[in-house]
Amino acid sequence: VSPPAAPGSSVSHVSFCPERQGKVPTNIENMVTEAGRMVMISQYNRALMARISMKRRKLVDHKSKAFSNAYPKKLNADYTDPYKYHPGNENTDTFGDDTEYVYEKDSGFQGAGGFVSLINFDRSKQAVLAQLTRLQRNYWFDLNQGSLVLEMILFNGNVDRFVYVAFIFKHDFSGTTFVNVNVNALNLSLHDPKHATTYVRYVLYAIIFLLFIVFGKNELEDMNSDYRTYFTNFSRLLQLVSLILVAVCMVCYMLVVLSYSYINFELGPKDAEQQREDFNALANLFQQMSTFMMLQSMSLFLILVRCIVLITTHIPQSG
Repeated sequence: VSPPAAPGSSVSHVSFCPERQGKVPTNIENMVTEAGRMVMISQYNRALMARISMKRRKLVDHKSKAFSNAYPKKLNADYTDPYKYHPGNENTDTFGDDTEYVYEKDSGFQGAGGFVSLINFDRSKQAVLAQLTRLQRNYWFDLNQGSLVLEMILFNGNVDRFVYVAFIFKHDFSGTTFVNVNVNALNLSLHDPKHATTYVRYVLYAIIFLLFIVFGKNELEDMNSDYRTYFTNFSRLLQLVSLILVAVCMVCYMLVVLSYSYINFELGPKDAEQQREDFNALANLFQQMSTFMMLQSMSLFLILVRCIVLITTHIPQSG
């Protein structure tokens, strides 16, 4: 979908990002918001879904005899952690005036629980604003809020990538807000048979697996020949740890690309429950891919250190 031209401009904006039919349904007219447009960010990123996960502060009894009459309740001084479920710090009671919101345990951001609201950008702008207004009217954004996480899933047709953005707001009892932003990207078309690069990737997978087998076999032979010397040699231990990390990376990667959500996810008009399941599935894939990228970085660092150790060991000998 191309953005409209600026007022008074004769330049027509052309979209150079034809989205694949396997990911975008053909009945696009049922998915537009208003005036024939979908919600776009920076012209090329289509906003798909968003999820708001909110946790409320828990009021505890005031134990001070001097202030308990005037202030029978007080805020807990501990943080309302958006990453974990802490029943001692969270108010899980149902709240709301015209709409009741129920605490959803093991749901929301990273399954940490909270009050959850899903925003579907396929609806009109007025419908989305009405939903946000309803949240505000029902005390989602008052001083009882302990933490709030806004997650958004975007799709960029230029690079055929899904982008996950999480804005994390955490408040302490003094009113200070700590903000963190997480961004991850995910390609669901790595193994598309229509692309020639898919078969190149399969060949690289085979090469990496064979090299891993060869290096692992060599390490086992060295370990069996003299295990005492092996476990007292720093470079050998470094090699062993790097191989273990590579194995963990391979397992994490396979868990992502072979999962049901990764293989079968498709965009399209769906009911509210299916959209909730899709968002949870994609958010979990993004989290797993983030873990894989972190392990991959650690593995590459250890391999680099191993190369430096080998170079410093062999250069004096060759000289």
